[in-house]
Amino acid sequence: LLGGGLRATEELNLAMRLLDEGRWDIAGRIARDLEDARAIDPEANASWNYVQGVSNALSVGGELDTPRNRRILLAATENLAKAEELGFPLGYQGKGKFYLGWCYFNTYQWDAVNETLADAEKLWPQRRSDAFRMMVVAYLRTVPAQLDMAQQRLDQWEKIPGMSKSELARISLSKAQLAFEEEDNFGCEESLLLVGSDTPEYIESQLWRGRWRAVEASQLPESSSKRELLLSEAQQIFGDIVLSPLSAIEPRRQAMFLSAKGLRMMGKLNEALGMFSSVRQGNSKSAEAIASGLEEAEILMELDRKDESLSTCKLLLKNVEDLALYNGLWLSIEELRSRLLDLGRSLLREDDFRSVVKLAEHLAMAFPLSDSVRLKAEAYEQWGDRLNVPTAETNPEQQRQAAHSKYLAAANEYAQLAQLELTSPEYPDVLWQAIQNYQRADDLNSANRLLTNYLQYEERPKRPRGYLALSRNRLNAAKWQSAVAPLERCLNEYPGHPSLFEARLLAAKAYSELDKLDEAAELLESNVLDYDLEPNSDIWRDCLFQWGHILYKQGNQLLLDM
Repeated sequence: LLGGGLRATEELNLAMRLLDEGRWDIAGRIARDLEDARAIDPEANASWNYVQGVSNALSVGGELDTPRNRRILLAATENLAKAEELGFPLGYQGKGKFYLGWCYFNTYQWDAVNETLADAEKLWPQRRSDAFRMMVVAYLRTVPAQLDMAQQRLDQWEKIPGMSKSELARISLSKAQLAFEEEDNFGCEESLLLVGSDTPEYIESQLWRGRWRAVEASQLPESSSKRELLLSEAQQIFGDIVLSPLSAIEPRRQAMFLSAKGLRMMGKLNEALGMFSSVRQGNSKSAEAIASGLEEAEILMELDRKDESLSTCKLLLKNVEDLALYNGLWLSIEELRSRLLDLGRSLLREDDFRSVVKLAEHLAMAFPLSDSVRLKAEAYEQWGDRLNVPTAETNPEQQRQAAHSKYLAAANEYAQLAQLELTSPEYPDVLWQAIQNYQRADDLNSANRLLTNYLQYEERPKRPRGYLALSRNRLNAAKWQSAVAPLERCLNEYPGHPSLFEARLLAAKAYSELDKLDEAAELLESNVLDYDLEPNSDIWRDCLFQWGHILYKQGNQLLLDM
């Protein structure tokens, strides 16, 4: 081989035999060397894609739950899918399909798992139980869970004759997991009791026993004695797993995470905090570490240790790396996002706007930019509202300028969010929020620029508020003639709309400045006398005042004419 005396086909055949013997490292090296030497065409050679895919898949070892290794598995998936498309090498179809399904499973592509492994138990009988277990779990991990299909696979699995003790234990574990999803307490416990302590699956069965007790406890009132008993049992089970010499790294880490959750439920926050921190630091990119980081951040916020909470959020978001490779075993992406945003909302309620902005900037490390921008916009807007409240200790002019700066920052964030949501149905509403904040910041030019887009995209029933806003801005800028056009459009196109009262008032003000006093008086008289405005309405009182002002101007005009 080292002397270069073998042809590419022979080298690949040797590599496949090495894979059968577990020597994925040498097999992978052969595949890479052939590619570097351009001795094969990767787009046309099924054997090369099979060797490259399987060697990559096996290279990750037991460290499956890291973004780096999931990326390796995605590359392996592409090779194996290509090999399947070209036709797996003769005699390797069963292994090829199994490893392809295994890669799909460990990159959380649940639908592809079941499609690929459908006949795996026939094509590679030695790994049939592994294939069935992956299919059952995949059906349970889809959203929503496909419980009926999982049961069908279990029934099919149980009918296979001559299974080993370990295989029977895996069937019992899968039954327990199905019962867990169905909230069947008796079925879950009964299935777990069938897993013998002398099987490799025993530790996992104990993990499920503890999980079920924790779930039962979470459904009971805090004052319930049964809740306390169930949590104590769960803690004992998880503690035994952590201390057992038979526990592998992953179940031990999972037991520590679940134990920490139990401690939090029991109100032992400092103990829970220490254990969550230990899990997070032990394998910072694992599913348990991400979930532990969130729990830790929430506890720190509860203990009013905000800076530490924000630092923890930053670390966990950094370790997420790529949402496409996220393991939602303990925490779905939606729940992670929701709970992080809830932390931001809690800070908003406390008026800690600087911390909200900091958290929002951290969110952009993992989540779509729109989440970060939206949270910052809300923070700046509420910050401006808070500064806008006069206080005895603050200079009014300085306070006004400070409020305007926050409104301007909010407007800029909302404007950016509008661009991010350009194809979204909420685009006009976000644009409107930007417009309002530009108006509060006295940046009328920016508000008018956005109003042009707003009137183009907003639904027809909501457009009058845009016309009114545009007219108000132009009135404030003393552009009387240009203020009239949108008001006349509003009056003509939206008869009976509630905004017409204000439209008449604004139009009357513009006509008054243009010395069209008769038109102005007619509009004001309509508001005061002809419609159902009440005297306690601000618009009614403003119209009455403006009408008196117009009458006074008309009297002055008559005197001048005389």
